[in-house]
Amino acid sequence: NLSITSSVVTWGLAVVILLLEAGSIEDVRQRPPALRFSLVYGLPVAVFFATYLFGHLWDSRTFWLDQLCVDQTNSEMKSHTLGAIPAFVAQSNQMLALWDDTYFQRLWCNYELAVRAKVSATAHAIQLVPTWMPLWALSSFVF
Repeated sequence: NLSITSSVVTWGLAVVILLLEAGSIEDVRQRPPALRFSLVYGLPVAVFFATYLFGHLWDSRTFWLDQLCVDQTNSEMKSHTLGAIPAFVAQSNQMLALWDDTYFQRLWCNYELAVRAKVSATAHAIQLVPTWMPLWALSSFVF
């Protein structure tokens, strides 16, 4: 949402600046095509990619990654951490689950989803995204 909004706002500002600088629509046509292209197309696209790739730096939200935060090698520590999952999940506003074919085979993943569903106030509190989706989205920009 931030990427789309920022690129649309940038496009609108570029058009307004181009019109104010030229004076009229007819005078805009007299400007070099490279300038018009850069302002109306290039700048909004650059802003889109900048916010898409680096927009998280302006966001103050925090996140917890269970695969990284739960010690997968120490059974005692893993059991202790899994006992705290309801506290982690209950304090969150939203849950993003990157799932693959094995996601629902892991008991703690089902447990996290069940806790999130129980404590969530809205239907949009859980987002299930297949693991191939982010790679597909990024590759569509490259190719």
